Order: sequence, then structure tokens, then C-alpha cells
Amino acid sequence: MRPISILFLLLALAGAIISWLLLDAHHAPFATLPACGQMEPGGCGELSHSAHAVFLGLPWAAWGLWYFAFAALSSLCASLAGESWPRRVLALFLLLGPPALAVQFVLAVLMFRIGLPCGYCLSTDVLNLLMLLCCMFAWKRWRSERPELPARGFFLPVPHDTHSCPEDRSNTGNAAAADRRAVWTLLGVLFLLVGAAVFAASRMLQAQGDIWDEQRITRYWRSPAIHMDYPASDLTLGSAPDKNGQSDHPAKADIYIFTDPLCSACAFFHNTLEQYIRENGRELDVVLYEFPLDITCNPSRPKTTHPNACLATRAILAAGRLGVYREYQDRLLRSGFIRNGGFDRQAALDLAHGLADADAFAKAMDSQAVTQRLQRDIALAHEAGVKATPTLIINNRRIRGAITAEVLQRLLGGEE
Repeated sequence: MRPISILFLLLALAGAIISWLLLDAHHAPFATLPACGQMEPGGCGELSHSAHAVFLGLPWAAWGLWYFAFAALSSLCASLAGESWPRRVLALFLLLGPPALAVQFVLAVLMFRIGLPCGYCLSTDVLNLLMLLCCMFAWKRWRSERPELPARGFFLPVPHDTHSCPEDRSNTGNAAAADRRAVWTLLGVLFLLVGAAVFAASRMLQAQGDIWDEQRITRYWRSPAIHMDYPASDLTLGSAPDKNGQSDHPAKADIYIFTDPLCSACAFFHNTLEQYIRENGRELDVVLYEFPLDITCNPSRPKTTHPNACLATRAILAAGRLGVYREYQDRLLRSGFIRNGGFDRQAALDLAHGLADADAFAKAMDSQAVTQRLQRDIALAHEAGVKATPTLIINNRRIRGAITAEVLQRLLGGEE
């Protein structure tokens, strides 16, 4: 194998692996992507579950997997066949690469226009560009080695020896033509087989996700009902009114959520919930309570899962007391701190810039009222049996972890 063919093969394999990860994430929304974190707003997760993630009933990740897997397999087969076949496969992708790259460019522009850039998706664009450059390099090298042939010769068979007798040339040419037809036919069959395999894998992953959802719904309905009063909260979503956290009347809501501000699964469900409300036009009363997975303020935890979650919780509660919770929460979700870490006090104050007076916000964060509210929420979480975030209380029953919009619809509608 020539180095350029090896490089092309490795790039195609990398593209296939990344496409598979994105396809798996599309059907398993709570899977963790390396260096991308769990599904959360403003990243790979929100994009993979948006209306832009599917084309002709198949996720874009599946189309990418089809393209890259076919490129890798055809390159490998051509390299094993030897002779001029590696060049012909590179010539094939010199034709296929530009349209594929054009589609990826349009999708990349769309990602940035809707504010959902995905590093994994963009990396496949770069890999396809590098593959195309490999093909162009091979074409340029072939031109330098065979200057006597026209440029189209890179895509066509090399002429046979003109010094041989006509009958020999005819027999040899006929045999070579038959071999070419056989190989191109096999490549066409390989293309269809790869497509069928990708389609089947996508459907299997979807079915696996559906089975997992059914199991969670079954466990939810079999769990004992939880009857308890939920105190008023100034952390609300949907149509639930703000109570300013000081009302003595219990909160009445469709969904009670115990959450951690730096929890990526919580961020994912927050986005799912807002999307569900927006698309269904349904008014939901949603009340949130804080349960930071940080032993600094929550000593019941065996270890700290999200460093500085207590600090982030104090910032959230301060925003609630100042009446800017929803705006502050939105900024936190899209800031990158949930995915990349690094949240500190200065970050908390920076996120509040323009929403509240800096001194008032800092004072609220350090206030005794916020400390008491935090302790109250943690005690309430223990009473409700909360051990992880997010934990949802719907119809007086508990379900742990983020759920999809389809599962949420069934639980709210009382469907088993």
C-alpha cells in the first residue's frame, strides 16, 4: 500500500468511528461522548435531537457512517487488489468528495446559524476535506508520473502496450475490461451492503433505546407513590409562577425536579422540557429544588461528582431571589462550564452581568437566606429519596435520570 492510500484509509476509519459515536448518541441521548460530555444544550446532544438531525428518515450520522465506512472498505479492498485499483478508488472519491463536502458545509453553516455547533460533526468535515486532499495529491502525483496521458486518464484504464500485435491487444483488453466490470460491480454491491448494514444498525440502536425507555416506564409505575408537601420555590419553569421562595403555601406543579446546576444530564432534560413545552403548546407547572452533588454543602454524598456545584447552587438560588433565575439558568447552560468545568465565583458573578447588580448578587449568594434554602432543598431531597440528579417527581412517583420528550408525554398523560 502506498502511504497516500494508507492515510486515506486511516482518515476514513476515523470518520466512520466518529459517525458511529454520533449515531449511538442520537439513539441513546444520555450516552457520554468523549471530550464532549453528556448531552446538553448548545452542544452535540441538542443538535443530535433537533429537527435538523434527520434526513429522509435516517440520522445524518448514519449517512456519514455509510460514506466513511464505504470509503474505508473500498480503499482496503483496492489496496489488497493492487495494480491500479488504489488509484481508481481515489479517483472515485475525487468525484464523490466535493458533493459530500458541499453537503457538510451547508450543515456546518446551519449548525452555527441555529447556535448549535458540534465539534464531532465539524471533525468529520475536516476528515472529509483531508480525504479529498489525499485524492488530489494522488492525482497530481499521477500526472507528474504519466505526463503523456490526458488528465482524464486518472479516472480511466491505462492504455495497453501499443507495440503488441492487434489480436493480443484485443484479447488482453477484453479480459481487462471484464475484470474491471467485475470489480466495479463488487464495489457497487459493497456500497449497497454497507448502506444496508448502517440502516440496520441505526434501527437496532433505536429499538434498544425504545426498550430501555419501556423498562424505565415500567419501573416508574411499579414504584410506590410519594405523598409529601413541596415548599414554594422561586426556581420555576413553564407556566409556574415565581413564589420568591418565601411563601408558606406548598408548591403545586406538574413536575418537581431535584437538580444540580453543573449536572449535564440535568442540562439535557432542561432543554428537553423547554422543547416539549414549546412544541406542544402545553402549559406545565415545573418547580425545581437544588441537590448539588458536592460534599462541600451536601455531606450525605459519598464523594463530589461536580466540583463547585455548591457554589453554582448558591448562584442559582441568588438569581432566584433576585427574580432572574430563568435568564441566569439559560446563560449557565450555554456557557460551557457544565461540559468543560472551571466554574468559580468569578464565573458566577460574570454570568449575572447585566441581569442584576453585581454587589446585590454577591450579597445574595453569601446570604443566610440562601444557605437556609440550600439546606431545606437538600433535606427535602432526602425525604423524597433522591440519590442522583436529575430526579423527577411526576404524578407522585419518582423517576431518576433525564427522560426523552416521548417518555415525558406518556408519564404526564398517565400512560403505562
